[in-house]
Amino acid sequence: SINVPDTLDGRFATMTSARAKVAEEKAGLNVEIYSYFFVFSDRDDMITELIFGTLAYAAAAVLGALLLFLHVFTVLLIGVGIAAVDGGLFCVMWLWNVPLDVSAFICLAIS
Repeated sequence: SINVPDTLDGRFATMTSARAKVAEEKAGLNVEIYSYFFVFSDRDDMITELIFGTLAYAAAAVLGALLLFLHVFTVLLIGVGIAAVDGGLFCVMWLWNVPLDVSAFICLAIS
């Protein structure tokens, strides 16, 4: 039985230590440790990459579509606005200690 911590860092540490312990003890067997919360911990472990990748693709798609209809300088100003909004959200999230999780990912993608 694995105790599930309440914090993201605690879940990462528990997942990593449990997997390391099994890796030491498996003695050449094809064994994989599984716990229900590991599914979410694996996703949360790479959430930063997912957020920045998605935001970059979304901004590129929006700015690329706007280039078809607007002047380049106008599109650059809109790009600065997008960066300012997302940067401001990251700053507020940092000030309020909001963890980067799926809820934050959705809010950032919508903005």
